[in-house]
Amino acid sequence: MFLNQLKPEEKELFLELSANAVMANGEFDQDEMETVAKLCYEMMMPNHLPDTNKPLDVILEEINEMATVQERNIIVFELFTLLGSDENHDSKEMDYMDYVAYKLEVNDDKYQHLRSLSRLRELLNKELNTAICR
Repeated sequence: MFLNQLKPEEKELFLELSANAVMANGEFDQDEMETVAKLCYEMMMPNHLPDTNKPLDVILEEINEMATVQERNIIVFELFTLLGSDENHDSKEMDYMDYVAYKLEVNDDKYQHLRSLSRLRELLNKELNTAICR
């Protein structure tokens, strides 16, 4: 929804964060794979998850160096979208998101608001799918 607003370098860094995010709980399921494909399409990038050996803190530092507050908010929101695609927000994924938001200097109120909005988006998408597909 908002990823097209990121600069090309930020889009690739977002995918690197996504690769880390989907493995936060040790499980990369079909729903998350499909969501990655949709996110790549939205960013007008080839469908892929980088096989990165880059440490998470390095990725986050690179984002902080180039991204605006708005771009960092987009990244956090869209990561919530990715992790919620399997309808399962487990504690390891939430710990990952807490850490990412902290390192990207997203204040707690904004973080909680983005988290709530991502849940509403998930519910709306589910309702739309049900309404359209029945």
